[in-house]
Amino acid sequence: MEKPAPKFSDELLEDIIEAIVERDGEQITSEDIKYIFGIKDSTANPITRSAIKEAIKKYAIPQGIEIGACSSGYFLIKTDEERSAYVRNLTKRAIGIMERIQMVVDAAQMGGNNERETKD
Repeated sequence: MEKPAPKFSDELLEDIIEAIVERDGEQITSEDIKYIFGIKDSTANPITRSAIKEAIKKYAIPQGIEIGACSSGYFLIKTDEERSAYVRNLTKRAIGIMERIQMVVDAAQMGGNNERETKD
């Protein structure tokens, strides 16, 4: 059973967007955001990433603030070229995920399963 998503204050969410915007196109990592705002999280930062996603949905998008993400962190999208490159990257990643899903489905249809007999 999944844990319920943590609740984040509006102030924290606004501050996260402000921190990204203040970088003026330079990347800020989820690790940086975790330490700046004192978010208690594990090394993979799932709670922090969830807060960033919620902040983008709740505060950035309604204000027309475009925020992208890459392996180096989150960044303010400032040009049409940056937006296009980011959308191409996301599309490529989505296609890769769909291809992996199809491989699993194909394997299952071939009669495969992971229940193998084990020797006692």
